[in-house]
Amino acid sequence: MGKFDVKQSPFKGGAGLPKVKILSLGGTIACIDRGDGRGAQPTMGAEDLVRTAPMLGSLAQIEAVSPFILSSAEVSLARRIDVAEAIGQAVAEGVDAVIVTQGTDTLEDTAFALDLLGVAQGVPVVVTGAMRHASLPGADGPVNLVDAVRVALAPAARGLGVLVVMAGQVHGARFVRKVHTRSVTGFASSPFGALGWVGEDGVTLAPGVKPPFFLPPVSWETPLPWVIALPGDDPELFDQVTGGDQVTGRELSGLVLEGVGGGHVPVSIADRVEALVTRIPVVVTTRVENGGTLSRTYGYPGSELDLIARGAVMGGWLTTAKARSLLTLSLRAGMGRTALAEAFAAYSVG
Repeated sequence: MGKFDVKQSPFKGGAGLPKVKILSLGGTIACIDRGDGRGAQPTMGAEDLVRTAPMLGSLAQIEAVSPFILSSAEVSLARRIDVAEAIGQAVAEGVDAVIVTQGTDTLEDTAFALDLLGVAQGVPVVVTGAMRHASLPGADGPVNLVDAVRVALAPAARGLGVLVVMAGQVHGARFVRKVHTRSVTGFASSPFGALGWVGEDGVTLAPGVKPPFFLPPVSWETPLPWVIALPGDDPELFDQVTGGDQVTGRELSGLVLEGVGGGHVPVSIADRVEALVTRIPVVVTTRVENGGTLSRTYGYPGSELDLIARGAVMGGWLTTAKARSLLTLSLRAGMGRTALAEAFAAYSVG
């Protein structure tokens, strides 16, 4: 595992208050536009973020750490695993909660990966960010950070898995997705809606919403498997991608195939899936935002019943990106075909 080379601040805040560790990864919440024509850049460290929200000192003893300062696109799955390890270290040190801040473009991917890795089984873990950088009027980073700490310290937040707090709403990591590129209310949860909200009277959370699945222990030393995702409507592209090991020298470990409707593909793709599943697991998702894949309605060639019979696994209500995260981490954990099918069944529609 990679170790973070960072300067770590001591806990700051009133003695006797709960201890909260903030891991800042960069993104819009850490961006400043210096007016030099280069646009906003992620340059603020974790302590800089804490200084933008002085109210934090009245809520908790805060320790701020910047593992790295990057844009969203640079927060890879390997780095998310590093963050999971850092959260585990923080829990071992006795913190009461952990906040992760990062860019919003891949915030849902980080939150879901951390949720799968079970980091919130010990203490609450909340992920947040900002849609408006610090140089803009109405920057939302400070209030989101304060709200994230308030949610993390709420008794009702325990046992709900990793949570995402944006614009006063509380989302489950497995549901949340970015739905707008500009609005401060750019996050929503599908298909079940937000878990709660933050208001003047505190934090209100829906009861009894538990994560359906945690990964078994992951071997950190095992290299990340090569899992790709692609639209399921182009046979030539399918052939090029699934034969990629001949070009790149890497062996393809898994495939996420994004279909249409309830998880449907042309029969030409279905035939290729049947051949491919003898080598690697194939998961089928849908490009439709709500409703998820079907499992027992249509039986024509290329439909969900046909794909299941050919050996594919349906992705349920997971997005293509989240299905890829689940498949990649499950393979790294050494899960076989039966366990993989059971893992995805936890996210089935009904």
